[in-house]
Order: sequence, then C-alpha cells, then structure tokens
Amino acid sequence: MHLTQLNRPTGAYASDGHPRAPFNALQIIDLTPVLSNPSYSNGQFQCFLNGAANSSYIILASTNLVDWRPVSTNTAPAQITNSPPANTPYRFYRAQLQ
Repeated sequence: MHLTQLNRPTGAYASDGHPRAPFNALQIIDLTPVLSNPSYSNGQFQCFLNGAANSSYIILASTNLVDWRPVSTNTAPAQITNSPPANTPYRFYRAQLQ
C-alpha cells in the first residue's frame, strides 16, 4: 500500500456503483450573534454579545434601520459599550460576523 492511500478514507461501493467513504464526525457551530441585556445609562448604551467563541463581530448602529455604520469590532463573548451621538432619539444595534 502506498503512503498516500493510508491517509485517504476508503469505503465500499454502494448499490448505485458509487464509492462511499466513512464519515466520522460533524460539528455544527452557530455563528449567529445575539445582543442581549440592553441598557442605557449616563449617555452610554450597553449590551452583551454572544456568538461563536473567539469569533470577531462588527457591531453596527443605525437610526433608521436602512443605513448601518460600524461602531466597534469585538470578539465574542463581550460586553459592548457605545456612546450614541447627541440628539439621536432612536438608535438600533446589530452584530455581524467579520
């Protein structure tokens, strides 16, 4: 047997004539970020970023849900703090995987 054949998974041929190789494991990682525990105090917005551990997320803010601007980049999990500009009665936040 050649060395290259030792590292390749091999399997039997299925009834349709196509070879099948063994499949040992699959790990599914949820990369969907969640911003939780929002609060606003002393002119600062705070929330907690949950996402895939050690993954980098861009925190985006908007005043109209159409135009989004980056306000920070954080590695999950993280506490997020942002000081919104004056005279912004509404500000929306979201996280996006970088």
